Amino acid sequence: MVNFLKKNKFSIASFFVPLLVVVAYYASRQMSPFGHSSILTVDLGQQYIDMFSGFKHSLLQNPNSIFYSFTKNFGGEMFSEWAYYLLSPLNVVFLFFNQENLPIAIFLLVILRAGISGLMVDLFLRKTKLVINDWLIFAASITYALSGWFTANQVNLLWQDDVIFYPLLLLLLYKFVENQKKFLPFILFFSFILIDNFYIGYMIGLSLPLWALWFASFVKKMSVKRIAIVLISMVGSILISAVVLIPTAYQLLLGKGQDTVKNIDWHLIENPLYTFFKLIPGSFNFDEMQHGFANWFVPIIILFGVIAFFFNETFSKRTKIISLLFLVFYGASFVWNPMILLQHMLQMPVWYPYRFSFIPILFLIVLGFIGLQSIRSKMQWFGLGLSATLFAILVIFAKNSLKQATFINQNDLEVFFIFGLASLALFFVRKKYRYFLVAAISLISVSLNF
Repeated sequence: MVNFLKKNKFSIASFFVPLLVVVAYYASRQMSPFGHSSILTVDLGQQYIDMFSGFKHSLLQNPNSIFYSFTKNFGGEMFSEWAYYLLSPLNVVFLFFNQENLPIAIFLLVILRAGISGLMVDLFLRKTKLVINDWLIFAASITYALSGWFTANQVNLLWQDDVIFYPLLLLLLYKFVENQKKFLPFILFFSFILIDNFYIGYMIGLSLPLWALWFASFVKKMSVKRIAIVLISMVGSILISAVVLIPTAYQLLLGKGQDTVKNIDWHLIENPLYTFFKLIPGSFNFDEMQHGFANWFVPIIILFGVIAFFFNETFSKRTKIISLLFLVFYGASFVWNPMILLQHMLQMPVWYPYRFSFIPILFLIVLGFIGLQSIRSKMQWFGLGLSATLFAILVIFAKNSLKQATFINQNDLEVFFIFGLASLALFFVRKKYRYFLVAAISLISVSLNF
C-alpha cells in the first residue's frame, strides 16, 4: 500500500487537491452540510432538484415513468428529459439519500466530479506521454478541474459527466490514431458520451476531427485514410447511441427544436476583445451567467507556454499549423455569432453562454504545458519577449476598460499583474525548481479564481 501511494502520489493529488479546494470554498460559504446556506441556486434549485427527485422515484417505485409521466403537465413522454438530465451513471448517488438530504448528495457529486476531472487529465497526459514531468501533469490536472468552465458551471450537473470524461475519450482517440486496431474502445466510449448527454456530446463530437488531426501530426502518422477511419468510427458511435438520439431528436423537433435560429446574425459579438479579460482571476459577475463572455480562465503562464510551443523548433510545422487552426476555430467560436450557433446546435443559449469552452481550455492546457516542458536551457528570447509584450498590452487595455467591463475590477487586475510577473520570472529559474513553481502558481491562481 505504501509503495502504491508513493508511486501514484501525483495522481492521487490530482484527484484530491481540486476536490479539497471545492470543499474549502463551500465550507467558507457555510453551504450545507457545513452550514445553513444552500447549494440549490439558479436552475439547480428551481428545476434540477425536482428531476433528481423524480429520478429516485422512477427507479425505486415507478420505472414506467422513465418513458411517460402523468406528472408532466397533462401527461407526456419523459425519455428526452432523461436523455438530457438524468442518464449520468453518477446519479446513482441519489438512491442512497432521502428526499431531505438530496442537497448533500448534490454536494458530493460536485466535489467528486472536481476530483475525477483532475484524475482524468492526469491519466490522459501520462498514458499519451504528451507531458512527462510530474509537477506539470499535476498543474495541468488541477487547472482543468478548477478552470473557468467548471467554476461557472459547477451547479450544472447535467453537463459535467461528458466534460470530466472528455480527457479519457481523447486518450482513447490518441491510441486509436496511433494504432488503427484500437478502434472499439473509442467507438464504445464516444457512444457513452453521446448517451450520457447528447448536448455536450455534440460539442465534443465537433472537436474530435481537430484532435485527430493534431494527434496524427504529433505522432507523425498523418494520412487521409487514418482520419477517414476516425470519422467513420464516429458515425459508428452515433449509430450505437441512436437508441437515445432518435427519440430525443424527434421530441426536440416537436418542442424546443422549433425555436432553432433561422435568420443568422453574421456579426461579431459586442466588444469581442473583452473575451481576453476572462484570463483575469475573478472576472465574473451575475450578468456573466446570463449573456457574458466565454468562461475560459486558465493561469496566464499557460498562455506563455503556448507561445513557447510555437517558437520551439522541436515541433513540426504541420503540428503548429493544425494547432493554430484549432485555436482560430475556437477563438472564432468565442466572438462570431454563426460559430457560436454552430457550437450550440443552432440555438443561442439562454444563460450560461459558451458551454463548449472546456474544449479550448483543455487544448490550451495541453499545448501550454508541452511548451513549458520543452523550453531549452537557452531561453527562446523572442518568444519570451512576445509573451511579456502581449501581457503588458492586455494589462493596459484592461486598465483602460474597467468602467466598461464591469466583470473585472482594480483588485482583480492587480492580482493578475502579480501572477503575470511571477510567471514571466519563472522562465529564468532553473528547471529543477521551475516545474514545482509552475504547479504552485497554477494552483494558487485557479483556487483564487474559483
